[in-house]
Amino acid sequence: MYYKGLVARMSEENKKAVQIFEEVISLNESETTTLKALHEIALIRIGERDIYQAYYTLDRLETIPSNVSYLQLAKKFLEGAISMVKKKYREGLEHLEGLRAALVVGPPRLSQHQLARRSDEQRHAEALLEAGQQLAR
Repeated sequence: MYYKGLVARMSEENKKAVQIFEEVISLNESETTTLKALHEIALIRIGERDIYQAYYTLDRLETIPSNVSYLQLAKKFLEGAISMVKKKYREGLEHLEGLRAALVVGPPRLSQHQLARRSDEQRHAEALLEAGQQLAR
């Protein structure tokens, strides 16, 4: 079901993709799939320049698991963007600088499993940065 949502998102059928991801979340079959679906909805909202909706999508989680760094990065990005919208530029820049620092620093010597996971996290981080660049335009 999650992959059906990805296909809809890649086809730029955002409304349909959000509905599918919401269904994935409501089914709650696995924590990983649920977290990824929330992240995809947030990315869609960022692409639509709806920062508040993207933030509240991630805010639905009571806590973000520490092993899911791409969601932590997304929330940090959104906190920075919201601060900027509220004209709290210094606070926003601090959030975004923390995001940049988190992307630059990486763990040394990763196993194959960690490399695969890291590349997935890198893909999510790159999507966030791309969305941020779109917002800046």
